[in-house]
Amino acid sequence: MAARAANLAMAPEMAAAPPPPPPSGERETSADLFRAEAVEEQRSQWLGSVLVAPGISAVLFAAFAAFAGAGVIALLTFGGHTQKSRVAGWLAPDSGMARVFAPQAGRIVKLHVREGDAVRRGDPLALISTELESAAIGRTHAAAVAELQSRRESLKLERDRQDRLHALQERALGERIPVLVREGERLSDEIALQRSRAIRPTTPRDRIAGLARRDFRPSPAVQEAERDRLRIAADLQSLERERLENERERLTAEAQAREAPLARDAKLGEIVRQVSALSQELAEAEGRREAVITRRRTAW
Repeated sequence: MAARAANLAMAPEMAAAPPPPPPSGERETSADLFRAEAVEEQRSQWLGSVLVAPGISAVLFAAFAAFAGAGVIALLTFGGHTQKSRVAGWLAPDSGMARVFAPQAGRIVKLHVREGDAVRRGDPLALISTELESAAIGRTHAAAVAELQSRRESLKLERDRQDRLHALQERALGERIPVLVREGERLSDEIALQRSRAIRPTTPRDRIAGLARRDFRPSPAVQEAERDRLRIAADLQSLERERLENERERLTAEAQAREAPLARDAKLGEIVRQVSALSQELAEAEGRREAVITRRRTAW
């Protein structure tokens, strides 16, 4: 048993021992014919060829290459292609297609629907802008719309001012007419009083006229009475003129009071018409500035 164990222990050493060197003549001949590296390589071939174990990446790459090759073979065997051809016309779905046209050329700035949405008749689809840019004022349509809006607001303010002004005028006329009526009544009373005073000195006046025919000089009392009569007559004429003027002013005030509502309605109506015209121009300007494309019939 000891001898057998010694033989087994010596086996690895014998296996690892290098081969005996060749004869000197053969070594010189090999060194002359081959390089030293080649000779050294041939000297180690007695242990067997060296193989490198493949890694995981190599296995995966081989599997991918095999799968790709199988796919290419299957495509070449069972695959096909559609020939390209050009035709003129419209592509329409089976249920029909409704053409939607823009009322004017422009730039789409907003979409109100998306692909697959259900739309009904009258629903907005897209918003088109026709805004123009100017070097002087920038956005021309926007500037025109702003100007129209400013004019419309100014007319609305003017309408309110005219309404308040006519209300004040009507109130002033309503207060003035009673004052003129009372003034006319006062003048009528004074005229009646002056007329009664003018009738009283009739007898002295007749006496003065008779004395004048007989060449008698009137007394100072008679002359004073005559002066009073003339003064009363002058005052009476002045009061009558004032009453006529008062009557004319009262009639004018009453006529203005009757015409005030008509004048107010006419003035306010003119302003309202101007506001309506500006609103129409503003709507047209907005329509030229932006246009909405709507659906003409229900579709899904």
